[in-house]
Amino acid sequence: MIVGAAQTAVFGIAALVMTLIGHSRRAFWMDRAVRGLGKLAWMPGLEPQFYGASELKRLNRA
Repeated sequence: MIVGAAQTAVFGIAALVMTLIGHSRRAFWMDRAVRGLGKLAWMPGLEPQFYGASELKRLNRA
């Protein structure tokens, strides 16, 4: 998560600077920043699940 926080900060600043100067690569840097943010969101409880997986778990307990 530390890597994700660092990537979000560094690439986010780069994306902001690129946006302010109107550079054409601003979307590239914003993409990198959002990928870093995704690493921060990868915690227990937020991991992806298959559609309907929680309902199957509930039905199997009954």
